[in-house]
Amino acid sequence: MEENFLDKRKIITMTKDLKEAAGTMVYPREDDSIDLSSFYIIKDFPQKEEVVLEIPLPDYDGAEEIEDDEAKEDVAEEEVSEEEETESTVNNEVSEEEEELEKEGVNEEEQGEEEVSAEDEVEDEEEEEEDAAEEEEEEEEELPSAVELGLEDPEEEAEERRQTEESKEETNEDEAIEEEVNEDEEKLKAIADRIFELEEVLKSIEEERKPFDKRKEEISNEIENNKKKIEMLLEKKNIVDSDKKAVEEREAAAEGPEEKRSIEKERWKIEEDRTNIEKEIFEKEDQIKSLELQLKECELSAEKVTIREKDVAQEIEILKRNKEIILLNQQKAELEIEIKPLEEKMEDIKREMFENTKKQDKAERNITSIKANEEAIEEEIKILEKRQSETKEEGELRKIAERRMELEEKRRALEKERWDTEDEFESLDFNRKTIKEKYQEVASKAKQIRAQIFEIEDKINKP
Repeated sequence: MEENFLDKRKIITMTKDLKEAAGTMVYPREDDSIDLSSFYIIKDFPQKEEVVLEIPLPDYDGAEEIEDDEAKEDVAEEEVSEEEETESTVNNEVSEEEEELEKEGVNEEEQGEEEVSAEDEVEDEEEEEEDAAEEEEEEEEELPSAVELGLEDPEEEAEERRQTEESKEETNEDEAIEEEVNEDEEKLKAIADRIFELEEVLKSIEEERKPFDKRKEEISNEIENNKKKIEMLLEKKNIVDSDKKAVEEREAAAEGPEEKRSIEKERWKIEEDRTNIEKEIFEKEDQIKSLELQLKECELSAEKVTIREKDVAQEIEILKRNKEIILLNQQKAELEIEIKPLEEKMEDIKREMFENTKKQDKAERNITSIKANEEAIEEEIKILEKRQSETKEEGELRKIAERRMELEEKRRALEKERWDTEDEFESLDFNRKTIKEKYQEVASKAKQIRAQIFEIEDKINKP
C-alpha cells in the first residue's frame, strides 16, 4: 500500500466526509480535537459499492407511496450500515498505522538518543582536539625578543645579533664534534710530521748554500781588493803623469844634445813606469770582470738554492697556519659547546619571562574587570540607598535592604578577589625583576664567550 503523510486538517475533513456520506451530520465541537499528526493517507482506499437511488415518479396511489417509502428506508439503512463498516475498516487500518508509527517513533527516539550520544562524543573529541591544538599553538608560539620582554637594551641586542650573524658556523652535535676532533688530531699529527721533514730539508739546504755564500764572500773580497789596488795604481799613474809633464818641460828647455838626450832617457823611464802601471791596472780590471762573472754564476747557483729554501719555508708557514686554524677551530668548538647550555638557559628564561608577562597581563585585565564590576555594584548600592531614604513602605524597604546586603556581599567578594589578584600581580612583578637579573647574569657570560668566539673567527679569517 502506498502511503504518505497527511496533514491534520485533511484527515479531519476526510473523517467528516465519511460520516456525512453515511448520513450523519457532523458539527464542530470543542472535544472533537484528536492527535492526527501521525496519520497516513491511503491512496488505495477501499471502494464502497455504488448505491443507486432510484426515485420513482410521483404516484398518487397511497399503497405505492408507502412501499416506496419503505424501500427508501431499507436502502438508507443498508447505505448507513455499509458506511459504518467502511468507517470501521478505515479506523482499524488507521489504528494499525498508529501502532506501527508508535513503534517507529520509539525506534526513532532510540536512534535519536544514539545519535545524540554519538554527537556528544564527537563534540567531546572536537573539544579535546581544540584543546590540544591550543596547547600546541602555545608551545609553538614564537617567543618575543629579549628587548620586547625587557631583558636587554636595544643596543646590546643589536651587538649580540651582529656577532651571532658574523659567527655563521653552527655548533655540531656531540658525535660529530668527537669525530671532527679525531680528524683534527690526525691532521695535526700529519702536519707536525711534515713540518719536521721540511725543517730537516731546510737544514740540508742551508748546508748546501753555505759554500756558495762563502765563495760569494771570497769573490766579493777579491773584487774589493782589486778595486783598491786599481785606486792605488791610478794614484801612482797620476804621479807618473806629473813627472812626465815636468820632464817634457825640461826636455823642451834643454840646450845641448847631451842634456836633451839625458832628459829623453829619463822620459823613457817615466813612460815605461806609466806603461807598467797601466798594464797592471788593465790586469786588475780584467780580474775584476772575471771575478764578477764568477760571482754571478755563484749567485745563480745560490739563488736556485734560495728558491728551494723559500719554497720549503713557505710550505712550513702554510702548515703552521693550518695548524693554527685547526687549534683555533678547536677552541671555537669548545667555546660553542660551552655557550650552548647558556643560550638554552637564556631561551628558558625568556620563556619564563614570557609566561610571567602573560600572567601579569591577565592579572591586570582581571583587576580592571573587577574594578569595573565594583563600580557598577557601588553605583547600584548608591541608587538603592537613595531609594531606601525616599521609600516609606516597609515591604519595599525590606526588599531594598536585602538587595543592598546582597550587593555588599558581592562587593566584598570582588574586593577579596581584587586583593588576591593585586597580590599576584605584585608577586609576578617581583619575580619579573628576579628573572631579569638571572637573564642578565647568564647573558653576560654568554656575551663574553661570544666575544672570544668572534675574536677567534677574526684570527681564522685574517689573510
